[in-house]
Amino acid sequence: MDKTRSMATKINPPKYNSAKSYELYKQELLAWKEITELAKEKRGVAIALTLPEEDKSKIREKVFDQIKLDDLKKETGLETLIAFLDKHLAKDDLADSLTKFEEFEDYRRSETQSIVDNIGVFDANYRRIEKKGMKLPPEILAFKLLRRANITKEETMIVLTGLNYNVTETLYDQAKQSLKSLQF
Repeated sequence: MDKTRSMATKINPPKYNSAKSYELYKQELLAWKEITELAKEKRGVAIALTLPEEDKSKIREKVFDQIKLDDLKKETGLETLIAFLDKHLAKDDLADSLTKFEEFEDYRRSETQSIVDNIGVFDANYRRIEKKGMKLPPEILAFKLLRRANITKEETMIVLTGLNYNVTETLYDQAKQSLKSLQF
């Protein structure tokens, strides 16, 4: 048995808790599904047993009350469980999109946050809305980054002079690099 195959059998399924977003848990679960060697007819039951007993959503109790064990034991048991979890734990897609957009729009660098950390959080917030189908042109993204970096007008002008406006498709990346290079 090769090393990769041996490692895959040792990766435990992800655990859900209300501190973690359901969206993240579902992505981890789908990734686990791709690498596990656990038989398909055992996956639904295995994941159901990892659900927390003391969670405020009472999701584990709901699963075992509302899904027949025989359905969890089928080759499609994991898909049945995921559909159930989607219904009970997933946010409404529109509400989720609005929440992610508001987090992106309302984000500002604090006085104590480094520029590098600021760029990381800003970028992560943007990637979340991008996953929801909201894509901004690089020049708008660059300007939003600068506005939310909480820097002076003079510092902003210095960053802007480091940008090549003839290559608009890379302005966002240029703005990130220019901000990092100034070491605010």
